[in-house]
Amino acid sequence: MDLQVYETTDELRTIKGFRLMYRQIQLLLNNAEKIFKPVVMPAHAGCFQMIAVLGIYGALRSKGLTSLALALESLMLISYLIMAFSAFAHVRKASEMMLVSWKQKQQSKYERTVLRSCPPLQIPVGSFYFCDRGMLVTMLQRIFENVVNLLVMF
Repeated sequence: MDLQVYETTDELRTIKGFRLMYRQIQLLLNNAEKIFKPVVMPAHAGCFQMIAVLGIYGALRSKGLTSLALALESLMLISYLIMAFSAFAHVRKASEMMLVSWKQKQQSKYERTVLRSCPPLQIPVGSFYFCDRGMLVTMLQRIFENVVNLLVMF
């Protein structure tokens, strides 16, 4: 953190302040996980993907105003999915960058121990995966594959 101007207090730039804030954020995320991880995030991703697939399919198969309305609906849903899950993925990337910047400094044994015990923060979706850039690409791929499958089948 070789910045010329800092926008935080001096306390936050000490290892003690860092450890305290990082653990508080971890606790907050862990408590939110208990609510959102098992049901809300997978349902959120799955329902919006399904509606986007059906909207694109309907836009391609129908005519007139219905087609336009379905196309706009699908475009808005896909835009929302991209923005929301990009923001969720940014949490992990930002925490990894912050941990790397802390690890590059000269440290005492205590500081190295604290930093080793800090995993990157991430937002889980279900039990087996979390939000990252790869998940976003996979989600979009799944949407367009399902649209193509529907077009081929019907």
